[in-house]
Amino acid sequence: MQLIFVLLIVIGVVLILHGISRAAAGGDKPQQHDEEPRVEVVRRVPSVFDHKRRR
Repeated sequence: MQLIFVLLIVIGVVLILHGISRAAAGGDKPQQHDEEPRVEVVRRVPSVFDHKRRR
């Protein structure tokens, strides 16, 4: 049981150090794309519940 806790702590420390080193090196910068941003057209399909029944 103690071995599991030690492994989790070690993995957590390694991940934190890895994130700090990437931030210091500038590895988290967003990549530049030359493409124009996409625009998606979404059409709403009328539902059965949209229509009010008139009697």
